[in-house]
Amino acid sequence: MMPSVKFAPRSGSNSAVVVVDFQNEFVRAEGKLNGDVAEMMKLTGMLHKVPHVINAAREGGALVIHSPVLMKFGEKFNDEDWDPDAYGAMDNLFVEGTWNSEFADEVKPSESDIIVK
Repeated sequence: MMPSVKFAPRSGSNSAVVVVDFQNEFVRAEGKLNGDVAEMMKLTGMLHKVPHVINAAREGGALVIHSPVLMKFGEKFNDEDWDPDAYGAMDNLFVEGTWNSEFADEVKPSESDIIVK
């Protein structure tokens, strides 16, 4: 059973939940990077729990901010920023407009959410 999550409603709330990288590339078995996170996601129940936190934040008047990774076709992570044998060596991660870059269904932004681009 999921524990209850509540945000105290406040006028002019200065609270926010930031949702980072909840995209198909990571969270779905077909995503190229899922193998890096699948075990931890399963252990923590993250994909089940985070939507409850997001809904509670919205109900309590907090902002929900989504920060996706979006890249152009053929663009890669810089080797100096990453191990060149890891993400920097992989082609076409999080390509804009593809299934891989889409938000996971469980955490799709609502009209009131902010999406950082």
